[in-house]
Amino acid sequence: MKIGVVGAGNIGKTLGGSWEAAGHEVRYGTRAEAGSIFEAASSSEVILLAVPADAALEALEEAAEVAGKLVIDCTNRMGQAAFEKGKSKAEELAAAAPDAHVFKAFNAAFSKVMKNGGKTHGQKADLAFAGDGEVGRERLEKLIADAGFAPLDCGPLENAYLVEALGAAMIYLGFGANLGADIAWKLIR
Repeated sequence: MKIGVVGAGNIGKTLGGSWEAAGHEVRYGTRAEAGSIFEAASSSEVILLAVPADAALEALEEAAEVAGKLVIDCTNRMGQAAFEKGKSKAEELAAAAPDAHVFKAFNAAFSKVMKNGGKTHGQKADLAFAGDGEVGRERLEKLIADAGFAPLDCGPLENAYLVEALGAAMIYLGFGANLGADIAWKLIR
């Protein structure tokens, strides 16, 4: 797949590198380089928004041509007030780009686990996601697996708030409870 990674932080670089290693074509775009977000997105069938949550809508607007594309929101809104708005960030992005396939994913995993191929403490971690549409779901599940994780489907986009809550809990556990950045979610089935 052709993937445009918007953002050049730990998550964007790590996932982009994993996907390149799996044979995908990855282009990067940042706000620091004028026009690079549009260039990365326009030539891609998948767009990863790896930017701060408050910059995601602006980055999506800069990407411009997102109709029919899989847009992955891996942002994390922080604080209780962020969850009182009633809609997930992914739902806000979907409202701004109704012709895109917007999914919430990769927000509830630390880059340290991503760099280790989705594994920690000898186990493959689960990666929760939510979104609408089979085409986007199939592509996303492939990308999750290519990053080394086991896909964990949390249902339609209206459930993205659940995935956002997993991200907030992971950040608290890792840094607030001092468990570190080598922890991950695993659903025992």
